[in-house]
Order: sequence, then C-alpha cells, then structure tokens
Amino acid sequence: MAIVELVPVELTPQFDALVEVWIAIFGRSESSSVSGICRQFWEADFRTGTARRAIFDVARQRFPIQVKPLVRLLRAMTGSGFLDTDSLSTADSSHEGEGLSEERKDCDTCVFHYLYKLPTFSQVLPLSACTSAHAIYERQPERYGSSKTNSGHMYLNLRPIRLPGGSILPAKSTGRVLSGDGADHIVVCWQHEYSRWKVILEVLTDYANRKRMDYGSGGTYWDVSFGRRGRAQTMTLQVGNIGIERDSHGDEDMITDVLDLVRSVIRDNPQQAAELMVSLEDGEPVVAHTMAESQPPDLVQLTTMILEEALSRSNGGAKSPSRIKLITSAISVLSALPNYSGRVWLYIRSTTTLFGSDKVCGFASAALTTEHATGQYTMTLALLHLVQQLFREASTSIVPDNVRLQQVKEEVLLRAVRFVHIEIWIEHLGWKYTQLGDSFEIGKRVTSFYLEVLEHAPPLLEERPFAALSQSVADALLFKATTSTINPLVSSISSGAHVLRMLAAARRQGDISHFVLLLAHHLRLCRLILTYKLRTNMTSKPCLLEQGLCAHVTSGPTTD
Repeated sequence: MAIVELVPVELTPQFDALVEVWIAIFGRSESSSVSGICRQFWEADFRTGTARRAIFDVARQRFPIQVKPLVRLLRAMTGSGFLDTDSLSTADSSHEGEGLSEERKDCDTCVFHYLYKLPTFSQVLPLSACTSAHAIYERQPERYGSSKTNSGHMYLNLRPIRLPGGSILPAKSTGRVLSGDGADHIVVCWQHEYSRWKVILEVLTDYANRKRMDYGSGGTYWDVSFGRRGRAQTMTLQVGNIGIERDSHGDEDMITDVLDLVRSVIRDNPQQAAELMVSLEDGEPVVAHTMAESQPPDLVQLTTMILEEALSRSNGGAKSPSRIKLITSAISVLSALPNYSGRVWLYIRSTTTLFGSDKVCGFASAALTTEHATGQYTMTLALLHLVQQLFREASTSIVPDNVRLQQVKEEVLLRAVRFVHIEIWIEHLGWKYTQLGDSFEIGKRVTSFYLEVLEHAPPLLEERPFAALSQSVADALLFKATTSTINPLVSSISSGAHVLRMLAAARRQGDISHFVLLLAHHLRLCRLILTYKLRTNMTSKPCLLEQGLCAHVTSGPTTD
C-alpha cells in the first residue's frame, strides 16, 4: 500500500513484480486469513483510495491485450485464498467442507460486478488501418489539450465495430492512446462499457476452437458485414485482431488463470453462479462462435471441451505442469456447477474422457498416472471432489417426474464410482507421495463418498434412490468384497497407533489431524458395513472385512 501511494503504479519499473507481490499478500494463504483484508480493500481502499486501487486501473487499461494481470488480481481478491493450482497449496488448505463465509461472499460480489461493468476496452491498432483509402480509424487532435501519455491525439472508429464478447462499439467512439503513438502499431483504449465476463467467454471459446478444430487465431482476418447497398456497416474483431498477448505454453497458463477466476467467484455460491451464467448468456453471442445454425457453447460445454483436449494430450505421456494445472482447474469449475440445470450431467455423460466406460478406459486414467511420478495429486483430489459434488447434487435434487434425468445421473455416477474404486481406492496406498497428508486426504474423500452413498440409499432398503449405485458400493465392500477392496480400511486401522506415534514424534500436527479424520471416516464406514451385514443372511459367518481386522489382532487390548 505504501508503494502504490508513493509511486504512480504506471511508472513502476516492474509492474509484473508488483502484481505478484499483491497476489502473494491477498491471495496466497488460507481463505480464513485473507478474506478479511480482501473485503476491507473492496469496502474501504477501493472506494476511497484512488492510489490504492491504481494497480487495478492500470491492469484494466491493458485488458484484454494483457489478460493475465487483471484476471489474476481479481482472483486473488475473491478472498478464496490459494487454490490447488498454487504450488504452495497443501492438503491442509483444502476448501472442501469449508462453506461460504460472509466475507468471501462480499468479495465474490465485488469481483463479479467489477468485471461486469468495465468501462474501457484496449486494443493494438496497425497504422495501416488508419491511413489507407479504406481506413477504419481516424487520428484527431485531443479536443481538450494534450497529455504526456497520448501526445495530444485521440482516435475515432469510422465504422461500428463488433468487439470480442459480442458488444458493438458505436461509430465515432473515442479512443485514448496508451502507448506507441508514431510507431507502426499503437495501443488505444476505448471508452466502452459492457460485461467483460463475455470477453472471458470469448477467450475460452477462441482457445477451444484453436485447440479442438484447428481454428486460426484470426491475426490477419477482418470480418466485415455489408448493408443492402454494398457499403460496409459493421466490422467484427476476432480475439487475435486486438493484439492479445499469448503464453509460451500455448495459452494454457492464461486459460488456467481464467478458469481459476471463474471457480473462485462461484465456489459454494450458487446465487453468484446463476448470475454469472446469466451474464455469459445475455446479449449477442461471442464473436468466435460462427455457426449461426447452432447455439453458442456455454461455460459448461467450453470447460468440458477444454478438459477433454487437455486430457487427450496428457494421454500421450506429456507431464507438463501447466497442463496438469489446466486439467485441475477445469475439473474444479465443473465441480462448482453441478446444480446448474442438467448441463454438467449431460456433457459428462456424453464423453468417456473422464470416467471411461465398461469397455473403454478414459483419458483421465492415463493422465492421473503422471501424478504418480511427481507424488503430487492435485488432479486426483479435484476429480474426487467432482464425484462427491455430483452425488450431493443428485441426492438433493431428486425429481420423480423426470425419470430420464435420474437415469442419466445414475449412469454417470456408476461410471464414476467404478473409476474411483478401480483407479484410486484400490491403488492409492502404493503410490509415492511428496506430502503424506495427500494420502490421508485421498483415502478420506473416497471413504466419505462411500459413506454418503450407503447412508443416503441403504442397500437393504427396497425402495431407494440410485439403487444400482448403492448396490455396487455394497457389493464392493461387503457382498462381493476382495482383499484389495478392504485392504485400505484394514491397513489404516491396524497400523493407526503406530502411525500416530510416528507423526507425533516428528511433530507433524497437520498430518496427525488428517490421519485422525481418515481413521474416523474409516471406522464409520466399517461400522456401517458390519451393521448391514448383521441384517443379511451372512450373520452366521464372518465377512472378509471382519476377517481382515481380526487377523491383525496379535494381543489383547492395549492403551493405544
């Protein structure tokens, strides 16, 4: 705060470094630690301190030529703290079950409305577009004097321009020169207010087009619509026409930042999610959508497309950290949107990329194996959170009249539970871990998912929702259990005392907390399984779980 008050932000020699420091202060910690100062900034500093909000003014003037500075600043100011795509994030900073605090809710609202009514739009103009016989822009002297930044000139557009996001910039609008006046290209900032969430959607659409359909960025393409007399009326600018800066990793980092912003705004906040979806679908379709006979892709479809493409490339053995972050962020966006109509369900059902099918193994299986080499499991944890969120939405929104939708949900969940059981539950104890807490967190999430399924739809109850789903879980753990199936439960319970002593000796309090939670969930699941067993015809002989637990008892009760 002292720096931005002492030195004008636009004159700071290392603006990117200042952005990183700002993000580190407001965004790289637990939500409970930063949500308060984020809300204080929006309620006090942003409204009254012009200097203190100058970093946002500079980033806004450079948007969308530079997408990342503004997007990353706004994500940090949602009060969510660091996400799982952050290298500092650990299992201790997991947001699962945290809920939405009032401070975070206020920050989400401020960030949403800031981007919803952005008053400027910047682009790079080639001077050739201002001097030829078919000039699109015109240079004029500044009417009210000159300034150091624009050399006393401004620019007018001679035709209406359809900007990325679908909004029309009226003819004769004024643009202020930001830099480069007199060079081959100049940067002009137009005064034009419309929702930049539509620009965010445009960026995602352009990326999906280029990655999935080999769609060019449009760097030299100008789409001009003609009136009845053949006179040009409206010019359409693609994302590539505005001079947007690209990432060295094929824009993966930029798209990850965009998706991180989206999920930070809508996580645990269904009201904000609904407002965001309305703002994205309101008005004209994005420029990158050129098929007039079809509906433009929405946020759910775009996220699914981006996820499919990233997973398919990871299937080739690539272990790019930026791609792992992109996959993690895309999965997390879907986790935040399962209750928005049936779109998430329909798109996940239509693809075998995530959970595969009975005959085909999904790309996610191959992608998750890349985490075994690094020992970091952000994709795995994100996928488990998605599965749990899908089940919670399905179990709380049962509509008897819509039998088809219920069938779709159960089909998706059956594929998901099969994937989780085979690819994660049975195997996770043998994986390499950089952070021991990740092992406990993975086991706890799978166990919690099994518990929710069995408690919501008891397998001994004839009239129950999602009967096939609960039966599959009961079969795996009780009726048709195998040694590999019950081993994660037996292993953690039988070695619990030893692990706790070891962690206590090393003073690893965070890991102790995670392991205690894991044991609590495992014991609950064991008790539930054994309770169901007593109500079946299996009461006369011990089940496999009982045999496994008893086999590890080598002495009488101990103080452990």
